[in-house]
Amino acid sequence: MHWRDSEAESRMAWRQSICGSEKGAYNMKKRVISWLLTGILAVSMLTGCGDSAKQDNGGSAETEAAAETQAEGESGNMVNGIDISEPYEATMVLIGSQQADQQIVLDKINEILMRDINTKMDIVMLSMGDFTTQLPLMLQGGDKVDLVPVINSFAGTFINNKMVLDLSGYVEQYGVNMKEAFADMGEELLYTGCINDFMFGIPVVKGASGVSTICMRADWLEEAGFTREDIKGVEDMDQVYEKVYANHPEAIMMWMTKGNTADSRYEVTDPLTDYNGVLLNYGEKPEVVNYFASDEYKELVTRHYEWAQKGWISKDAATTTDTASSAIQAGRAFSYYTPGGPDAEAANSAGSGTKMICVPVTEGQLTTTGYCWNSWGIAQASENPERAFLLLDYLYNSGEVTDLINFGIEGTHYVVGEDGLYHYPDGVDLTSSSYTFNQGWELPNQFRGGIWEGNDPDLWAKNIEATKSARHSCALGFAYDSSALSTEIAALTNIKSQYIDSLNTGAVDPSIELPKFLEELDNAGMQKVIEEKQAQLDAWYASK
Repeated sequence: MHWRDSEAESRMAWRQSICGSEKGAYNMKKRVISWLLTGILAVSMLTGCGDSAKQDNGGSAETEAAAETQAEGESGNMVNGIDISEPYEATMVLIGSQQADQQIVLDKINEILMRDINTKMDIVMLSMGDFTTQLPLMLQGGDKVDLVPVINSFAGTFINNKMVLDLSGYVEQYGVNMKEAFADMGEELLYTGCINDFMFGIPVVKGASGVSTICMRADWLEEAGFTREDIKGVEDMDQVYEKVYANHPEAIMMWMTKGNTADSRYEVTDPLTDYNGVLLNYGEKPEVVNYFASDEYKELVTRHYEWAQKGWISKDAATTTDTASSAIQAGRAFSYYTPGGPDAEAANSAGSGTKMICVPVTEGQLTTTGYCWNSWGIAQASENPERAFLLLDYLYNSGEVTDLINFGIEGTHYVVGEDGLYHYPDGVDLTSSSYTFNQGWELPNQFRGGIWEGNDPDLWAKNIEATKSARHSCALGFAYDSSALSTEIAALTNIKSQYIDSLNTGAVDPSIELPKFLEELDNAGMQKVIEEKQAQLDAWYASK
């Protein structure tokens, strides 16, 4: 058994997941999310799972009993109704880079898998760049592949080209652990990886409350005489910026960059994949409208224009690609918009090299786009889909294997502190460790694994609670089919690329440029897209 790597990639770009506390971890996560959202615009999405993919689970008592039966290996050669009398070798694709001790770690993993489900696992390691190009070739070429990460922006392509299997029946028949894993946060989240009743993937278990925050340097905030309690919403930032700017006129108050501005960082809508027609007020009502013509968007860009006029937003924000964390480290910036969550302050502080305070400025929300941006599917070419699915379901419950994949071997690559948090052994750090995969965000259920030092020991529980308390869009589980709108989508994407960055960063006067933007969107077919989205949403909503 061996791990395979596409090429010798630089480790630093991929070392830290949500669990990691090393500098740059949160930036990595944000770059991945930004890449995914960009990809969504280029790939057609279809309608979400209907009732056919979701059936009665049989009750929690039955689920618990089945889980206990699996843990004991069941009588004979069956686990969850799947015959395991013959050993099976399953191949799992991971996004990351090769580790020095990966074979040693994989040997440990396979001891456990052979003991419990008579399975060995091989791992193909692909960088993100290779993932986007090589994985489709592997799936179409019939390579030995079983478990594959499915990014929602690629799901339509994977389905249309018959690269992945429909998992609907597998979930209902064999999905014991994954059903249990989603029970606490909401069973409906399990079914968000669907297109036209085709279940392309099982979402990873994660906290995804969709809250937007403004993260600020704690020292400058305190210096100006403010605390987090003084900020209830984005409208309270004027008084804060006024005083901080007086103390630090050399710095930018709100850091923004090209392609990373408020429409994807200040989230108060269900974007329905691409912002070409949205549901306002966190998806409260199933009424598709043009977000850019809404009072909410006009208020946002007007506020940013006023901030820019005062020098609080950089004049080149619409074109710069310098990250917020690098600007903070250099003393060039005070704050920035970023996705929030229970881990936000620890992650942003680590990434920025100074203590940050992250204050929510929107309510938490759950949307299909936000929750199911990465999931796990089974390749069409899998030699034994049932055994592959058994392994996948097993991973949703095994903290032991999750920790091995994510952190390596306890005592060698990490140790557990008295507080229960994981950290490097004495004399070992990020640069000297022989195993630094740390990509918990992409594993089936990182909540079954440990938490890295620098985070709250109760991070997983708090993520679950934040997700449960978030506002659910009325369209959670829905994604639309844009295949008949390719001409309009391309035209709208082009128009938005000309206006979005400059409007969102306050670089232009919205009283002049916003009407031009709206007129060009109308000419490019925005209304046609909205009408088609509405029709598909109505049909999906009626079928629930």
